[in-house]
Amino acid sequence: MATPIYRDTTRSIYRDIHGVEGSMRRAGQTITASQVIAEERDYFAAQRAGHTVSCEEYSKQEMPHYCKEATADSLAWSTLSDFVSKSVLGFLLCPVIGAAGDIYGRKPFMVVACVANVLVASSLVLYKHRGLPFYWYYVAHAILEAVTAAPTALAALSDCVSPQNRVKCFGLLLACMSFGVMLGPVIGKEVGERRTFEVSLMWTLCTVIFSLIFLKETVPHLQVNMAPRSSDLVQPLLAAPAEVAQESREGIPLAGGSTNNEFQTAASSCWRNAAAKLPTLAGIKILLRNKLFRTLALCVVINGIVSEGMHDTVNLYLQQTLAFTTSDRLTLMMALGVSSLVVQSLLLPLLVRFMHERQILLIGVGVTIIQELGIALATEAWQASALMILGTVSFVIFPAVGTLKANAVGKDEQGQIQGALYGAQSMGQGIGPLLFSGTYQLFTTSKYGFPHFPAAPFILGTMFATMGFLVALKVCRDHKPLFPRSNTGL
Repeated sequence: MATPIYRDTTRSIYRDIHGVEGSMRRAGQTITASQVIAEERDYFAAQRAGHTVSCEEYSKQEMPHYCKEATADSLAWSTLSDFVSKSVLGFLLCPVIGAAGDIYGRKPFMVVACVANVLVASSLVLYKHRGLPFYWYYVAHAILEAVTAAPTALAALSDCVSPQNRVKCFGLLLACMSFGVMLGPVIGKEVGERRTFEVSLMWTLCTVIFSLIFLKETVPHLQVNMAPRSSDLVQPLLAAPAEVAQESREGIPLAGGSTNNEFQTAASSCWRNAAAKLPTLAGIKILLRNKLFRTLALCVVINGIVSEGMHDTVNLYLQQTLAFTTSDRLTLMMALGVSSLVVQSLLLPLLVRFMHERQILLIGVGVTIIQELGIALATEAWQASALMILGTVSFVIFPAVGTLKANAVGKDEQGQIQGALYGAQSMGQGIGPLLFSGTYQLFTTSKYGFPHFPAAPFILGTMFATMGFLVALKVCRDHKPLFPRSNTGL
């Protein structure tokens, strides 16, 4: 196995183009983010009212019942979509894709993720201009979540960066994606609501072309031409025609001078080797390898429950309780993008200079507790917005956990560990919306008999975040760092 040459500079990320590709991919996903929320509610309101509806034209006091009920419908469908795409498809496929990347390379799977973005954008364009039912958006979105490029991108970075500097580079790569999150809403606001979906489609198509042309392979054994020989996999297929089989039965030597018995032995061996190299769902077992891995996996699942549960519910909460509009959401998304960029590109490298990944993990989970409890107590829109911006500090959690695990496995398992880790997070991200939306409906719908308390999901989030803090505290107490803190900057 070839030893990778680590390039511990900021430029290494851009030399591999993964930072640029991540920014483009995330921008393509967020160009339509705010518009989708409004279109989603209007679609379900129209289904109930029997005619075209624009719910944002009504004030909170004048909003008709079908718009209020449509909000619950959209939440139910988005929650179901998240559960299927993340807890089922993401949990099952992310480890498989990660392990496959260790064998066949990172680039093919990153390109596939870009193509999935095109499917999502296409479904929105067809809905807007050809009357395609909005439900197809959920199908396309589920496919996108199942083949997400995030774990593959982190594994690609692990191929190129030394263990001591991975957390900083992970943060920088995620900062590039945050820049895309910030850029997308800006583009969407500039082009206007009428052309948002079309611009998103064109952008995602350009991202696919960019990835095909400029993305580089990072897996060491593929870089030095040590990949499995294609002839080993093709030979049994080439030997399949009836005339070849007849010649071998008659004792006529096959290509290379081999006889029938030799051919059968070689073919059987090739197929066994090929089958052995195919990744399976057993890749998720890497998370159970030791006590540290199990503890970190639990931490990631809890963080996924809180982050995604809040993400789905907070939009509804701000819309219904604090009267957020599409323009307000765009402004908040841009602010969150800027804050995420600052956290991952400036704050995270600064934290790494003075503490290890375990303490960084603890800080991230602690901020999550403050965010959840603060939103539950907020009475003004600006208070909730400020707390959400503060909550971006929790984005240091995944780079910290990813680094702790990446540093504990060999270079030939980077894709497997990142895929399994992302699969665990996906499971939490699918469960979270179910718990949070269910809690929201229990405390906002009179038929269940509970008191009206829309902030109940965030109290639930505070409880889960506190559990995550205790798990992170256990990591800090029980496990020592595998590598000394790096004093080199990026």
